[in-house]
Amino acid sequence: DEEVAVSVMAFRAMIEDLLAAVMETSQQDKIVVEVLEGSDLPAVDRFGSADPYVIVQIYEPDEDGNHDALEDGVVEQKSTRVRQQNLNPEWNEELTLTQFTENSDLIIQVADFDPSGFGSDLIGLLNFTIEDLVTAPRINSTTSCIDEWFELREEDGSKIVGKMGSNSKLHCRVNYVRGELAAVDRTQRITGLYTQVLLTIVGAAHLPKLEKDQVRSPDPYVTVAFADQRFQTLTFKSSYEPVWEETFRIVVKDPVGEIVLGMYDWDPEGKDDQIGTCKVPLSLLKAGEEKEWFDLRTFEESTFVVGHDKERAQVQVRYRYLSAEDMAATMSPMEILFTALVADHVPTALEASAALWDQLHGEQSINVREGLNGMEHCWDQMASVLMYGTLEIEAVGAEDLPRMDYFGLCDPYLRINVDGYVAETDVVK
Repeated sequence: DEEVAVSVMAFRAMIEDLLAAVMETSQQDKIVVEVLEGSDLPAVDRFGSADPYVIVQIYEPDEDGNHDALEDGVVEQKSTRVRQQNLNPEWNEELTLTQFTENSDLIIQVADFDPSGFGSDLIGLLNFTIEDLVTAPRINSTTSCIDEWFELREEDGSKIVGKMGSNSKLHCRVNYVRGELAAVDRTQRITGLYTQVLLTIVGAAHLPKLEKDQVRSPDPYVTVAFADQRFQTLTFKSSYEPVWEETFRIVVKDPVGEIVLGMYDWDPEGKDDQIGTCKVPLSLLKAGEEKEWFDLRTFEESTFVVGHDKERAQVQVRYRYLSAEDMAATMSPMEILFTALVADHVPTALEASAALWDQLHGEQSINVREGLNGMEHCWDQMASVLMYGTLEIEAVGAEDLPRMDYFGLCDPYLRINVDGYVAETDVVK
């Protein structure tokens, strides 16, 4: 409605200001090259050996993206110590570079030191784009890393053969470290928060055989309902003791009432069968994390469900209860902001944004620049979630498809079109 739309617009404007402030006050991204060791370098001097060292450079290509000469376009350079008369050298040194843009290249050269002063001889090199480094696998929240034995190459791309006949290699670890801000101050309190329950459906035990289907074990799943919030686990196929370990975040604006769990047996051909239900009263939940077993009862008569082994059927639940006071005392404004987004609670998101703004313009700061940067690129989706919610479609499978190819098979995939938005599954060969 109009009120929600205004709230979303205010929220967006606040975060855009936050993003600009964070980018201004954050530390700069950096590239940290850990030069470790080399293997089977070629002999380049009259003694049948070499005096190798490593040079790392930030290189800026010309306007056409050409690399005409390694000497041209170098904006920053660092080097290791020289390892004299060694074709399998070890360096174990870190070299840090900061003067780069998204169009820069990182060039790592292995060179032979010339004590006469006439210049060093190039042994081989490696070349990375900044995109290569940014998109490398993450090893923590701020660092992407490429850790390999790299084959050294000539400037024309050809491989280099070492003295012992194998390809010359360099072992290095190239880290792209995203700039971050100082640690957050958790003393600032945010008032008027909602309450959260992190509810995990752990598993179930002693599930029954269903009267109309005594042959197979059930294919159970669990639904979770509280107020107007609805969640559902995945279906666990053919088990009397399924394990889900699925966690749902439940927003509790008034800590009264019950969380209702319903367990069903998935039926591929008709209506899913009821297995049992139980209720988790909010009044029984304590601060901190607890794990409990709850007996399942029938939906209609509220009698205990008896399992296939004559024991009472049960579901195991783990919950973490956070009161508004707990959240304000133990969570940073950024953590509260993101949980509020997940919980679709706009007022709290706005309040947490205001607290972040105060921190950035005071003496406090946050360490989640990249989180805000990511938010900048998904505004339309975020606004749609805040105002309208999301539609999740799970493509489970298909049966009895027609023959479509020479071998009497087909390679199916599913295309879903919702009001012009098209999504496709992977192809199943």
